Amino acid sequence: MRLMRPLSHAMNACSKTFFTLLLAGTACATVQAAPATTTTAAAAADISTLFTDALHCRIEFPDGRDEALAQRLRAQGVTVVDRAPGESLDLLYLFATPLEIDGTQVSSITVRGGSGSIVAARATGSLQALVQRTKARPQARSRWDLEGFGELPAQYTRAMPLRKGLDETPPRIVIGHVAGEAPDAVRWGCRSYDD
Repeated sequence: MRLMRPLSHAMNACSKTFFTLLLAGTACATVQAAPATTTTAAAAADISTLFTDALHCRIEFPDGRDEALAQRLRAQGVTVVDRAPGESLDLLYLFATPLEIDGTQVSSITVRGGSGSIVAARATGSLQALVQRTKARPQARSRWDLEGFGELPAQYTRAMPLRKGLDETPPRIVIGHVAGEAPDAVRWGCRSYDD
């Protein structure tokens, strides 16, 4: 199982304020979002930048079990659910107001770890436009499930640069559409690997 490494080396000045200690739980730990009343555009932009950087394989995804991050997200209308407390990484982020990232409306993000990790957005938008924007390429059907970590069929991928101190194998942007979902339903994100 891949454990999250300290993120200070991969964060910008805005995201450094999000991390302190892990939030412990015995059952499925849920941090319920309080309605945001005085959210500023700058604060929302910080959250959007954080999630955008993680989906684009620029940083290792922030650990929502971190109390400081959970408080910051809660103030922005985000619910964090730890679906496997004390076990492998399995987090769900639910956005009260979808984030617009790369022309898609992101309603939730799943973060799962095990043999590597995946940060997978559940979004609506144009699959083809997203593929063009990210410069992803089609890949063989036999690799869809393996690359998608069970979260999405990774129909398109793009290798990204190594993140200093995190990767020995290049992480990949993965993009796909789940059969049976609405035509504009898109799943996409960052797949990284344990070496």
